[in-house]
Amino acid sequence: MDKSCDIGELAELLSQEDTVLLDCLGTLLANELFDDGGKQDEPEVIGPKVLKDILSLHKRVANLIVISNELFADGVLYDEPIEDYIKTLAKLHMEIARHSNTALECVYSGYLCHKGQLQIPLDNLNSPKIQ
Repeated sequence: MDKSCDIGELAELLSQEDTVLLDCLGTLLANELFDDGGKQDEPEVIGPKVLKDILSLHKRVANLIVISNELFADGVLYDEPIEDYIKTLAKLHMEIARHSNTALECVYSGYLCHKGQLQIPLDNLNSPKIQ
C-alpha cells in the first residue's frame, strides 16, 4: 500500500499477522505539515495526529517498521517552518521509540540498538553471505 498522508485510514485494512514498513517518517510528516504550495499547517496539531495514525497501525499489526531521517546534527539554523518541521520530527522519533519494542539507528556501516534487542545478531546484518 502506498499512502502519502492520513495513514491511520489504513488500519482497518490490516490484520494482526501483517508487517508494515513505513518509509519514510520524514516524508510523511512533510506531506502532512505542508500543502502543495508550501503553506505550513500547525506543527502542534500535525505532530500528534501523525503519532496517533502511527500508533493505530502499531496496535493493529504484528510488526511496524518505521524508517526516518536524522536531520538534527548539521548545526544550521533554518527558517521557522523548517525548524518547526525538524523539532516535530524529533518529537515523533522520541514518542515512536517510547512505544516501540526495538529502536535502531543506522550509523555509517553499522547499527546502534538504543532500545530492546534484535532477534538476529547484528553481524548477520552487516555482512551478506555469499554462496
